[in-house]
Amino acid sequence: QAVEVLQPLGLDGWELWSWIASPSGWLSGDTPTAVFSTNQPRALAAVRAYATELRSTTAADQPADL
Repeated sequence: QAVEVLQPLGLDGWELWSWIASPSGWLSGDTPTAVFSTNQPRALAAVRAYATELRSTTAADQPADL
């Protein structure tokens, strides 16, 4: 499910694996994969929070319409 949320935002391959396997501040330093096995709703909330951050970062990188 994390892949379905993050791939459309341009995360795939090593970038996706890196985020899923790395400690996350949204999960009190746990990895999304570890939390997913014990608390799927919490892990998915972290995925959605990260996706929201990616969207806002991507939007900030776009030139403003003149």
